Amino acid sequence: MQELKLTPGAFSRLQATHAYVSSNCWSAKCNATVQVTALEKFETAPLTDIMICISDGTHYIYGKLYAQLRHLVEQGAEDRVRVGSVIVLQNVNVYQVDRIPVLMLVVGGLRVLGHVPTTIGRPKQLRHSQSSKIDAVPSRIWVPNYNCRISELCTRKKKWTIRARVTHKSDMFSWTKILQQQAPRQIKLFTFTLTDAAVDADLPFDSNPKGKGINSIRALAYNLVADKFYSLVQEGKVYHISNAQVRIARKGFHSDPTYEYELHLHGQTEIEACDEATSLPVMGFNIVSSPLDSTGEGQVSTESNLTHTGSVSVEVVVTHPVSQLEFRSCLGAI
Repeated sequence: MQELKLTPGAFSRLQATHAYVSSNCWSAKCNATVQVTALEKFETAPLTDIMICISDGTHYIYGKLYAQLRHLVEQGAEDRVRVGSVIVLQNVNVYQVDRIPVLMLVVGGLRVLGHVPTTIGRPKQLRHSQSSKIDAVPSRIWVPNYNCRISELCTRKKKWTIRARVTHKSDMFSWTKILQQQAPRQIKLFTFTLTDAAVDADLPFDSNPKGKGINSIRALAYNLVADKFYSLVQEGKVYHISNAQVRIARKGFHSDPTYEYELHLHGQTEIEACDEATSLPVMGFNIVSSPLDSTGEGQVSTESNLTHTGSVSVEVVVTHPVSQLEFRSCLGAI
């Protein structure tokens, strides 16, 4: 049997890449061979979290498996992930925990190489460090996909890449703009809404409340840029987007006044389709109970049910003010 070897210094290079990315939350494609040194299931109805400790032989780090990988813990004895398994990490999300100086991984893709009954090496816990001894350099082992959440975007932030789902895409609008002493100009425009989310089920270690919940931003593309991206951007798909201009949102221009910023695409903007992510919502709602009319005689209430798949069933209940009969309208699974 071929000897299984771990990737030496994998987590030290992870720390250096983290310093280079300069973000508390980023994802990466990776090629690091590590060993599972501990594995534990935590039942939190209706979810089951699988927490792991993995080692590169020198350092160890804590994390969890994405929901779609849980079957790897339960399948056949030879192929399943268990304590002692040597695995190749393929896709991970990296998080810096605020309350303790460590990095955490959420593993989204892996491959099992084999099993070693004893711990390889004498690993110590990897501690996050702000020391100048840590060179802020990228690594071929950890290739970042994105380094920013939508909630972190601002006009001062220049280098960023977001990972988000297109939750709404407009038609292509066209009109003629007539200016004095100038020839008429044909204008094209389409917009789309980008949404990401820091879901508690997928970010169990994140203690920053500003990073939780659904975050959206509107993107706009004009003229030649609109022609370039209109067919590429598809509603419901997930993309990596970078190098767009972040501007303060024009409140009167958008139907949603809660957007603080908007993205203006240009010729150097990069949009790349990527794999689906279960933690990115298809659609988000702010549902509130409110009077049916200003007299307060009727009431509208909503009942929602969050399933373990992340889908939401919403039922609107209207109560007649005199007969007290309830009229129910189910919007179904969203």
